[in-house]
Amino acid sequence: MVSAGENFTMAIKTDGTLWGWGNNTFWSLGLGGMNSQRNVPTQVGTDNDWKAVSAGALHAVAIKTNGELWGWGYNEYGQLGGGSAYWYTPGHIDTEGDDWASVSAGGHRTLAIKTDGTLWAWGHNNNGQLGDGTTTDRNSPVQVGTATDWKSVSATGLHTMAIKTDGTLYAWGFNDCGQLGLGDNANKNVPTQVGTATDWKSVHTGFFYTLAIKTDGTLYAWGQNNTGQLGLGDDANKNVPTQVGTATDWKSVYAGGYHTLAIKTDGTLYAWGQNNYGQLGDGTTTGRNSPVQVGTATDWKSVSIGLYHTVAIKMNGEQWAWGGNYSGQLGDDSGETQYTPVMIGETRTVSDDEDVDDGGGTNIVLIGAIAATVILVIGAAAYFLFVRKP
Repeated sequence: MVSAGENFTMAIKTDGTLWGWGNNTFWSLGLGGMNSQRNVPTQVGTDNDWKAVSAGALHAVAIKTNGELWGWGYNEYGQLGGGSAYWYTPGHIDTEGDDWASVSAGGHRTLAIKTDGTLWAWGHNNNGQLGDGTTTDRNSPVQVGTATDWKSVSATGLHTMAIKTDGTLYAWGFNDCGQLGLGDNANKNVPTQVGTATDWKSVHTGFFYTLAIKTDGTLYAWGQNNTGQLGLGDDANKNVPTQVGTATDWKSVYAGGYHTLAIKTDGTLYAWGQNNYGQLGDGTTTGRNSPVQVGTATDWKSVSIGLYHTVAIKMNGEQWAWGGNYSGQLGDDSGETQYTPVMIGETRTVSDDEDVDDGGGTNIVLIGAIAATVILVIGAAAYFLFVRKP
């Protein structure tokens, strides 16, 4: 599996090893040592029992095969569970029980579901995005309500969406663009049901918008739409779920910063929204407000989206990437923007404390790269302090 953070990428191989590449200013890759970026996939430690990983804004969390939950990167808001402001390498997030089933890393917060169906949250909570009824930050997991039937959760940006085992959909957190789908723009600090439908299959949150698929294969979108990220053919925000076209063969959908990708049941890939870095993969920098097919391949398996980049896996296990590459987040060792999918090459192991220059990658012991790192720190801090919109 693969998970794109804001400007970095994490992935797990079929052998259970964990890999990371891209921006590492806040030790988001979990490699320890110097916080230099990596332009190629670099192994994180030597463990081979990783099961799932989720990359957030500046931190990442992962589950091992034994149910343990681990995290690394930026921890200013307690999104890793307390302790120091940075976790340089993966650390065990201590809880009452190591029985985690799934996890989603968002903007400075973490949401996770246990095997008993309970939902837990911790980290930044200024807009009620943890769903515990408060706006208080938490530096350890707190249970969201008492329900034991949570199926999946998505926590990108400042709002959270989740589906229960009965197919009902719930929303909470920031709602200035109607991204909760409740018909208004009021924030919610507890899970609130979206409509009355009981046939929701999957949901994915972008920065200020949401995409979801029903069991009949129809696709719905709502929230911010200034770059056409809803795929509705216009740029008007929506505060209730609105169907995208008439197709009934959508298999999975992925929302990012301001662009969206989705896979159909025939394995074809579609994209829409912002495209200033070629993140749609259609060979242009033209934004799209309705789905356009990416190439002609029919063997796409899964996708993950960062702020301005996209990574995807094909059915044969090949990993492809495209879009912004200024932090090495594509992993192709070029540092250049890619406007169409390029395959990620062979990976290599780099020790935790090795200073590397991956074919043009940053080495922070160099004066020029120090300046670049400072710029990244200031830019990232400004973005997440003020929640920048395009």
